[in-house]
Amino acid sequence: MGIELLENKGFAFLNIESINQEKRQIVVVGTARGGTSLVAGSLHHLGIFTGDKSNPPVFEDVLLSEAFEQDDIPLAKSIAEKYTEDHDIWAWKRPAALNYLDKIEEAIPNPFFIFIFKDIFAIANRNSISMQADISKGLSNALTDYAKIVEFASKTKRPVMLVSAEKALQNKEKFVSALIEMNKDISDKSMNKEKAIEFITPNPSAYLDATRITKSLGRVGLATYDLIQGWAVLQHDSTKVAEVEVYVDGQLHITLGAKEFREGPKSHGVHPTGYCGFTIAVDSVIENFQSEIKIIVKGDVTPLENGLIKALEGSPDKKKL
Repeated sequence: MGIELLENKGFAFLNIESINQEKRQIVVVGTARGGTSLVAGSLHHLGIFTGDKSNPPVFEDVLLSEAFEQDDIPLAKSIAEKYTEDHDIWAWKRPAALNYLDKIEEAIPNPFFIFIFKDIFAIANRNSISMQADISKGLSNALTDYAKIVEFASKTKRPVMLVSAEKALQNKEKFVSALIEMNKDISDKSMNKEKAIEFITPNPSAYLDATRITKSLGRVGLATYDLIQGWAVLQHDSTKVAEVEVYVDGQLHITLGAKEFREGPKSHGVHPTGYCGFTIAVDSVIENFQSEIKIIVKGDVTPLENGLIKALEGSPDKKKL
């Protein structure tokens, strides 16, 4: 005891005296890209069920999320009841839940809310990088979102845990220990503390890659001295035409839309119509056949599969030598 009592551990509890000792449903809420995946992933790695449709790296059960956001409260109640029947503890994470917290109290029998807070500029800057969103608007949106959370947390009688995302990263062991402590009374199995601590990582690459609006799919299937052909799709909106950029020795030479028909992406369900292909006339972009060519979708950070071309196939036209 002593000076350590003054330490800011980064979490606090409200209404903890109202906690139910039987079954518990943990509801993880925060603004988008505000740290909810950190909490949900920690719970998952502790061994707590996070939903039938919950998968890494975001750990978000789309089944329950869609029920609430389609305003199908009977369906949401049904899903929650099934999860509660099957699991003494389960967790559900959804940033957008801050817009219908009252409905969650109605539909979920014994919710324990975890609200996570993060530096609002970090949130706005992440949305700018990953979602190409305006930073000023992102700052304003984060403030609005947090106002909704604070208003609810101030009036609810349900147990609440407040968490600082920055402090959770700095004090991983203490944060995970707090999660274990708040659930050990009804857990029917030991929780994997070490696995949860190992999971908590600043800027996890899998999460950053999966949650960006610029993520694309595609490949270069042909690269000769005459033509480069391939296909490209925007993963988060395949109805939009992907803009393909061609770099030669690091310099942008041409941008074109991927609009040609390709059977492969259509038959494999990657693109609804298959009109996502592109053809590049090589002599329109390079003069030196020793050049390095990079094919990338505009806004993405990695080339298409086979899209870093250091050697073309076939023989160059003699008049170009």
